[in-house]
Amino acid sequence: MLRIIILSIAIFALNVFAAAPTVITFGSGEIAPKEEIYEYHLLRLALDATKAEYGDYEIRDLPKGDVPTYSRLRVFAEDNQFENFVYKDSASNDILEKLHGVEFPVDLGVTGYRVGFVSPDSKRKLEKIETLDDLKQLTIIQGRGWLDSEILKKIGFKVVEGGNIKGLFYMAANDRGDIFLIGANELGREWKKNQDVKYLNYDQNVCIYYPLPKFFFLNKKNKVLADRIDKGLQIAYESGAVRKLWDEYYGEAVRFSALNKRKIFRFENPVISSLRKDYERFVINPELL
Repeated sequence: MLRIIILSIAIFALNVFAAAPTVITFGSGEIAPKEEIYEYHLLRLALDATKAEYGDYEIRDLPKGDVPTYSRLRVFAEDNQFENFVYKDSASNDILEKLHGVEFPVDLGVTGYRVGFVSPDSKRKLEKIETLDDLKQLTIIQGRGWLDSEILKKIGFKVVEGGNIKGLFYMAANDRGDIFLIGANELGREWKKNQDVKYLNYDQNVCIYYPLPKFFFLNKKNKVLADRIDKGLQIAYESGAVRKLWDEYYGEAVRFSALNKRKIFRFENPVISSLRKDYERFVINPELL
């Protein structure tokens, strides 16, 4: 009789354990609530697509406090400080060595298409660019410590840096460089926000592209969850759900940049030399926008 009771308790405990949802801690460097953040909804798409195989899940926030920088988010992942911690970051050889990256471009690679802000004089200068040699004469404005600064320097551009984000717009407007490059998805938003910067304009002729994939990153010990997210993203992509979500959050913003009307100059990204190119099949084609 005792054996039967013990066995029943064991079976009950096993069933409870099996039914328990996977707890996931979501991190973001954005001020907005997670319900307004694109990658939160993308993560849910992946998890929903894999419920039948992996079971239910529960997404938790980080403890209340200041919005963490991406450097802090990376430390959280490296130290495995929170249960199944997941966040989005730009891929680089360094981070890929230390964390498990789910090799699916969260934003479909759109931030690799770089367009930017200029002064009236620089705008006229960029309108005349036809060749790679012309392009390489430009001086690029970037934020100090940005990954893009490192990439642009390594592919042969002169880069001038500023420490204050608002100051970068003033640098562009006042010819401290030829162009302040940002992602194609950011141009319209930042143009509206910076109307107070006298002489600021934006270029409509040139786009500099280098692969700049942003992946979901986890501690390497969380491989089961990483595999689940990877599988779920591919299922959601094939079903069209990812593109639908992307259009909702990025479509109008990227169309503002009119990539299909620009000369696109393409470069390799030297800081992801260790990364396989499989993810590139998911990168958005600007000709189809």
